[in-house]
Amino acid sequence: MAEKRIRLVVVTGAGSGIGRATAERFAARGAEVIVADIDEPAAERTVAGIEGDGGRAYAYALDVAEPLPGRRSQMASAPTTGSLTCWSTTPGS
Repeated sequence: MAEKRIRLVVVTGAGSGIGRATAERFAARGAEVIVADIDEPAAERTVAGIEGDGGRAYAYALDVAEPLPGRRSQMASAPTTGSLTCWSTTPGS
């Protein structure tokens, strides 16, 4: 079976730790990454690292404890180039 190519991924908790490593790994494999974290400056640092390595990423302050409709409206403004193909939840990592 052929491996599905991840084109656009949201990684929550991506400001540090396992979440950051997950975002960096997806970016290294060519995915466009939405770096979501409750700590927006931390998310921006992750994005800077990904972009420094030639990847595409966007930082979003996102509280995964917020009800789903609120999270959807936050993500709707993402300046991405495709449809979401993966969501990785790694809060508090």
